[in-house]
Amino acid sequence: MAEQKEKQTMKPEKVRFPIGAKLVIMISVLLLIALGTITMLVTWFGSEEVQITAEENNRTVNAQTASAVENELSSIRANAFLLLDILNTAESTSGFAKQAAAFYFDRNPSVAAVLVTDSRRSDGIERTFFNTTFFLAHELDSSLVRTFLKQEKDVALQVERGIMKILNAAPLFNQPMLVLFYPYKEKGLSQGLAVFFSAEKITDGFGQGTLQTTYLVNDTGDILIHPDFELVRNATNVASFPLFTQMRENGDTNRQMLFEDAHGKKHFGSYTRLSLGDSAVLTTAEAAQVLEPVNDTAKRNLYLSIAV
Repeated sequence: MAEQKEKQTMKPEKVRFPIGAKLVIMISVLLLIALGTITMLVTWFGSEEVQITAEENNRTVNAQTASAVENELSSIRANAFLLLDILNTAESTSGFAKQAAAFYFDRNPSVAAVLVTDSRRSDGIERTFFNTTFFLAHELDSSLVRTFLKQEKDVALQVERGIMKILNAAPLFNQPMLVLFYPYKEKGLSQGLAVFFSAEKITDGFGQGTLQTTYLVNDTGDILIHPDFELVRNATNVASFPLFTQMRENGDTNRQMLFEDAHGKKHFGSYTRLSLGDSAVLTTAEAAQVLEPVNDTAKRNLYLSIAV
């Protein structure tokens, strides 16, 4: 009887946490960890792949543009020297010189003027050849050429001492205009060759892409050609831009790098230095924009993990 009473008074023990719930929680945690790990790995590998592709695209675009620019500048220089060589060799009269210049400008319509500078002369100019058709077509005054040379007397003097230069004349001409300065010797005298030419043809190869921006700068960081002409017109200088400063410090011909600008934004950058005038072609792409598709995919995978 006592045992029966004792059994009747004993109550069944309550299960504090059902084993089924424990299994569900454990499986859910493991699933979240697995999905989280997969998401992280996919994002990481995706970022690496996108970065490699972006760097390769930067390098390819930069190298192709640099090659095209160097070929064009070399052609302009060679043709101008050929004109002067013909005139010197033929001991030309003024009539022959005008005819030779006319033929030259017919073959080189983008060239506005060819001059031989000489700092020993009062006006600093030894010879001048103007493309009248160019100035009429662009509604420009040829006196702008002399005005520019007066402003850049120091540069002309450096050129006569053997230093090549490429300058931006767009702020004065109010259109894409470059000046190629090259050392020149005539009859044993150290002089300079100055070729004023339109940069419109070269600019066509600098079209701004969705992610990349490619532009040409000279040795002091002045932007010579850029898809945004306002930067050229306003004589924008990038001497303090990290990609330019790294290029000057490295001293190599070309390189691909990841750098951070003054605002803390990361960029993929590539540069190629030209053999003419110590100028360079720079190509940049903002890292955040390049990696945006990968980040968006990672967010979607994360949301999917949370939903599961």
